[in-house]
Amino acid sequence: MEMFQSSTEDDGTLKDNARPGTIHYFIGQAIPVYNGVFFNLDASDIDIDDPILLAEIRVMVERIGPQPPLPWNGNLVLFDRFNQRPVQSVMIQGGGARSVVFPVRPLVKRWINSPRLNRGVHIGLQSNQPEDELSLKVMVDSTGSARDYKPLLVVKTQSKPQKIDTLLPWTSHIQWAHLQKRKSRHYRAIRDEGTCSRRPMRVEFGKTMRWKDVIVPKFYEAYRCGGECKFPLDRR
Repeated sequence: MEMFQSSTEDDGTLKDNARPGTIHYFIGQAIPVYNGVFFNLDASDIDIDDPILLAEIRVMVERIGPQPPLPWNGNLVLFDRFNQRPVQSVMIQGGGARSVVFPVRPLVKRWINSPRLNRGVHIGLQSNQPEDELSLKVMVDSTGSARDYKPLLVVKTQSKPQKIDTLLPWTSHIQWAHLQKRKSRHYRAIRDEGTCSRRPMRVEFGKTMRWKDVIVPKFYEAYRCGGECKFPLDRR
């Protein structure tokens, strides 16, 4: 399936950071049969993250044979080729050309969620008189920018609103600093509250000095300076 046109529309009612809907036009591989056409569709070009607002297949029915002596009555039926079940049916009466629109939103959504179920559709004419079926031709809807008389799939999607970071650089810095302050303090900082004095300290060879060859002793007791030092030693 080929996407030959894509456009966005904005009716002026969008608010905040909402994005306008996008309309995609797809033309797929069409195989004509005696009373209709097989239409192979590929929904992989449709973004699965964007909600589908509308999906429809547009075709044109045109008489190619002589006008039958009696008024022609029949139905143009769209079948899902995966299970051969009818999806939509439109009554066709009289002669002349007319445009037919089949809503297929549930079908397209199912194809996107389960690509293996997508085997295209069959659009065929059904009538009590087989010769009447041969006098009509199914082709693309001429109201769109179509090519080669192929059926047309139109899908309208709604793009999700973009997420905007409302934090300015300086506000994010303030919040980060606030989070830093709320972190728990090191155990040594808590023990060193008070005036400067000699504090006990245990030195473990395995953890502190990385001496793996020392077996005995594993640690020794020592001292260190900790606390608030008065001027001129204004540091910890």
